[in-house]
Amino acid sequence: MLQQEALVMVATTVRDEFHRYLSPQLVERIFSDPGLRKSAFKSTKARVPAAVLAADLRGFSAISERFRPVEVVELLNQFFTLLAEVAFEHDGAVFPMGADSLMVGFGVPVEQIDRTERAFLAARAMLDRFGALAERWETKYFSEVGLGVGINAGDVIVGVMGPRARSFTLIGDAVSVARRVGLR
Repeated sequence: MLQQEALVMVATTVRDEFHRYLSPQLVERIFSDPGLRKSAFKSTKARVPAAVLAADLRGFSAISERFRPVEVVELLNQFFTLLAEVAFEHDGAVFPMGADSLMVGFGVPVEQIDRTERAFLAARAMLDRFGALAERWETKYFSEVGLGVGINAGDVIVGVMGPRARSFTLIGDAVSVARRVGLR
């Protein structure tokens, strides 16, 4: 019985961890389908086709110089919450990239035939919704900000990487190109 309880605890921990990166509906699909579950946990040596969206908060340096860290964290939380909500609406997987940027993978960890279309729809929704957030920030904080978005498609490796502070991430040229486009 203890072994069964331990397995349930591990499964719950893994499910909770996936909720950090994936929409609740995608997590439930993965955990309710043994085939999807197996593909989602495949080796990080396998290359898979994906569409990658990289989003960058423009004007972040000015914000971080003008405001106290606690205020910067609040603004970043608003920014990341908005982008993650849009990503989850399009069944994208969210990967943190840095203090002011976010990466979203489509077609990972579960294959999506329409991954490129999902990336474009998510990018458009992010830009539309970010406009309203940027207006609020300009009115309230007198800070002008923008959103840079880059999209690219290609093969990536997806999985948990790193020695100790392991993180779920994407690696590949498609990621690098999307990031460069988003920074322009």
